[in-house]
Amino acid sequence: MSAYANDEDLVAIIPDIFDHGVENFSAELSRSTDDVKRRIKSDWWMLDHSPENFDATKLKASEHKHTTVYHALAYYILPRLSNFTETDSFQKQMTFYRDRYEEEFKAVLAAGISYDDDGDGSYSTSEIDYVRQDRLYR
Repeated sequence: MSAYANDEDLVAIIPDIFDHGVENFSAELSRSTDDVKRRIKSDWWMLDHSPENFDATKLKASEHKHTTVYHALAYYILPRLSNFTETDSFQKQMTFYRDRYEEEFKAVLAAGISYDDDGDGSYSTSEIDYVRQDRLYR
């Protein structure tokens, strides 16, 4: 399974991320990709569609790169690097990237989720769905 983000995307955000004795974070990025897909399904797809019709391969992966990076940092990578002491800077970074993840996810929803409904490999304007954040869902 390919991830929405890779190690180079992490380096673009935190240039010294590999200075802590870890060679790659592909497993963490893959787990975050799965988590992001699950959230897209629950917070976007299931508003108007049946859950069994969701096909994550029809999502435009590039739209979810930053969301995946921020999620991986907050929930998998920085906790792995942390020693969980009072002076641990990784804990503060976890909180920062958790907030960035939430902001980015909401921004992607507001900008529109591209979903290749007809499977032709391109995303027409009719295949972009927007979610208003001020709408109350019950």
